[in-house]
Amino acid sequence: MNVQINIDTASCIRCGKCVKVCPAWIMTQAKPGDPIGLRNIDSCIVCGHCAAVCPTGSVRHSSFSPDKIHPIDRNGLPSPEQVLLLCKARRSNRALSDRPVPQEAIDRILEAAHRAPTASNRQEVSFTVITDPAILDKIIRFTLDTFAGIARKLENPLVKPILKRLRPE
Repeated sequence: MNVQINIDTASCIRCGKCVKVCPAWIMTQAKPGDPIGLRNIDSCIVCGHCAAVCPTGSVRHSSFSPDKIHPIDRNGLPSPEQVLLLCKARRSNRALSDRPVPQEAIDRILEAAHRAPTASNRQEVSFTVITDPAILDKIIRFTLDTFAGIARKLENPLVKPILKRLRPE
């Protein structure tokens, strides 16, 4: 991949954030406040972190045009204490309902899943949403039958002694 990265020296404030987030160590800065340098651009993994973290938009990456970089108002983010509270309050709900999930909720879940981290930060994933109860039932039956078949094979009197030697527990 032919990647081009440039630093707009006129707008760069030399904060070094791009240097800190680059997993390929392409961005350089001898000491805080020094100009940002570039090295080994061919080793870029095209994650886009450098362009996304730059507070002035001075990092220009050929794979991440300004319309692909979404500035975040950090004042709207929860505090570390609020995030910890959310983690502490999180519970698994196994009391499922037969009521259909509203399309708006499905859309929000898919948006969150699409924004989740992926290799190279490209989000090149797709999802299949199945809401038809008959199809869901077929998937459930197939999954249960598959695992039941595996469990039966593991309990086979010929296989069990071999597995015991490999995995005594």
